[in-house]
Amino acid sequence: MAELVETANIGYSITVPTTWAERLACGIKAGGLGGAHHRVTQEALKADRRIFDELQALNLRHGNIKDLIGGMLWPDMPIGPINPDNTADYFQYMERVESEDAQYLDEDFRWQPLMRLQWALGAVYTKKSRAFMKLVNISDADIDLMTQLLAYRTAKERTHYHFMLESATDTTAQVCERAILQTVEWMGIALRHRTLHYVGMCFHEYEDSCSTAHTERLDHSSEYRFGAVKEAYFFENQTDHSHSLKESIRAIMRPGSVEAKRVRECGVVLREMMWFFINTVKKVMAHEDDPAQQEAIIQYELSRFAERVKEYYVYAGRNGTQ
Repeated sequence: MAELVETANIGYSITVPTTWAERLACGIKAGGLGGAHHRVTQEALKADRRIFDELQALNLRHGNIKDLIGGMLWPDMPIGPINPDNTADYFQYMERVESEDAQYLDEDFRWQPLMRLQWALGAVYTKKSRAFMKLVNISDADIDLMTQLLAYRTAKERTHYHFMLESATDTTAQVCERAILQTVEWMGIALRHRTLHYVGMCFHEYEDSCSTAHTERLDHSSEYRFGAVKEAYFFENQTDHSHSLKESIRAIMRPGSVEAKRVRECGVVLREMMWFFINTVKKVMAHEDDPAQQEAIIQYELSRFAERVKEYYVYAGRNGTQ
């Protein structure tokens, strides 16, 4: 079983193993898989309830909060279809999540990867033997799926989804440039398919760029409106423990901590991304009888968005200057 944790009137799903079998199988401590991302996203959006009203008014088929959360968690748990056109499989997967895990899901944020798959991922990640995993009722099918998932997730070419160096010779400036290009690409898909899934993926990358386990950042200031990236880290120079400790639920909620400050600053950008999506979709929907005009609007707005994203991921250099 997992716990639904509520703190500061914000509920969020955390996959914390509670039975002896789950603890042994997963080796995951408080914080869970995606727990911190869930917390950061919810805190950001619940600070502006108008976002929920606007999404309801738009009434997009893939425009509800669970679509957003699905995309936000996807880089860590890339399960379920990602193709926004594959609606039958997409909704079938969502229904499975709600039917199996509904008791753990927050009222507004009713989405998370299936619990049993998270246990399997934890077991595979901590290199438990297949015999042991089966002993604690993790099926062969889930073990195989999570083994494939982990290989996909940790591939070098997807390291930038998590805003970290791809190699010891990679540079922070290159990480920033990849993040800019990827964010604009994902937002373009989000607008053309009117799906929040890809906005959620943009969220994940930016949230990681604000994590003290991933980067050293400068504060928001008159010089850097959204702060600046001073240094991106290389995961191979860390341990699982040192990395997870800095982005645990406990760390990001500690009053006065750098991590808590980064959460607040991160929320400013997440809300801005959401309003960009909402306002652009409104403009596009006003021309449903003119696809060419719709595409022209999307291209124009994306060009403006790209300039803004450069501010989100500005590189300040190790000496703290541009």
